[in-house]
Formats: sequence, C-alpha cells, structure tokens
Amino acid sequence: MKKITLVSIISILFFLLSSISAYLFRFGECDNKWAFFGIGIFLMLISILLAVTFKKFNGIIKVCLIMNSISLGLLIRAWYIFCGYDNPLWMMLLIGLSPVILLLIFYLLTYIPFFDHHPVLLTILFIIFILIIYIVIAATTKTTYVSTFGFYMIVQFTFIIGLCIESGTYSELMKNMLYCSYSILIVAIIMGLLMLIGDGGDFDLGLDGLDFGGGSGGSETRKTRRELEREVINDLKDVDIF
Repeated sequence: MKKITLVSIISILFFLLSSISAYLFRFGECDNKWAFFGIGIFLMLISILLAVTFKKFNGIIKVCLIMNSISLGLLIRAWYIFCGYDNPLWMMLLIGLSPVILLLIFYLLTYIPFFDHHPVLLTILFIIFILIIYIVIAATTKTTYVSTFGFYMIVQFTFIIGLCIESGTYSELMKNMLYCSYSILIVAIIMGLLMLIGDGGDFDLGLDGLDFGGGSGGSETRKTRRELEREVINDLKDVDIF
C-alpha cells in the first residue's frame, strides 16, 4: 500500500470520528464548554501516557490515534457550545471528509518535477498558500463549517508533514501519524485563547467582517439552545398573570 493511500485512510477516519464524536456529544446534558475542553485535553494527555508506557505493544498506536480523534471531537464540541453552533450530522460528515482534499492536492503537486525534487519547499509554500486562502474565506463568509475546517486543517498540515518524513516501514509511518496527531494541542491553545477572549469581554468573532464560522453571526449565537430555553422559562415564571 502506498504511503499516500495509508495516510489518506488515516486522515479520513481520524476526522470523521472527530466529527461524529462532536455531533454525538451534543446529546449530553452538559452545556459547559470548559468541561468538554478540559476532558479533551485530559484524553490527549492519557493518550501520550499510553503511547510512552506501552510503546512496544502492537496496536497501541491505533488506540492512541482513536483517543486523539475523540479528543479533537471534544474540543470541537466545546467550540460549538461557545459559538452556539448546531450542525446536522450530514454537515459534520462533510466537514470530516473535507481535510483529505488538502492531502490530495498536495499529492498532485508532487507530480510537478520541480516540487518533486524540493519536497520541503513544496510543503512550506503549500501551507502558506492554503493559510492565505483560508484567511480570505474566513474573512468574507459566514458559515458554520469554516472554523471547524480551520481546526482540522491544522492537524491535516501535520499529517502532510508526516507523509513527507522518511519512513521505511508501515510501523514507522504509523508512529509519524500518531506524533502528528498531537498537533491537536495547537488547536486546543488557539481555541482556548479565543474562548478566553470571548468570555473576558465584549468580543465578537464576527467583528469587522472577520468570522470564524458563525452560522448566524454576532454575539447572539454564543448562547446554547438550552440556555435560551432556560431564560424563557425563567421569564415566564416572573410574569404575574393575575
């Protein structure tokens, strides 16, 4: 099996599981974004501990990849609570499949003779170019999937780097993919800072047209459906009908 094929399969499964996890977590009773955020970080730390402690055991890499995928799903769920997103399953699945497009584009570029002989330059230019395009799209559109794709894109970039790293065996390639999957820590840092800024003041992610994926835009989307329902119920209780 070619490296690109294996990495593509890993990428698809990783992001699909993340999207499905983020969708399923919405059915829980908890609406605390920091709870999901903290559990996501904790699960990733457990994955690191397992990878270091049981590195000689066959299958531990796959287990840790699954854990990291679910960890990313928990982080995405925390982000959705913060922004007030409520995407349907079909959209979450499409978002989960979308990052592999970057991998395929990168692979096609390697057929250009110049880039084939300069893989490091290709990787750097590709990441910079995609980031520029993403920033332009994020600044000019208001959709619920842009921010999610941005977080997935960070991890996919590291998968591309892992693809370029020399790996003579299947085992070495899987280890590279596991190490790359810990880039969810970068996602956690960026997401955590954005949520802290949003909680600390009158900060709007849609300010000056720059939107990180707000479906309905503006600060009104920050409240979850359950929070709005509770406010309505409390308001009704305060009404003196007689």
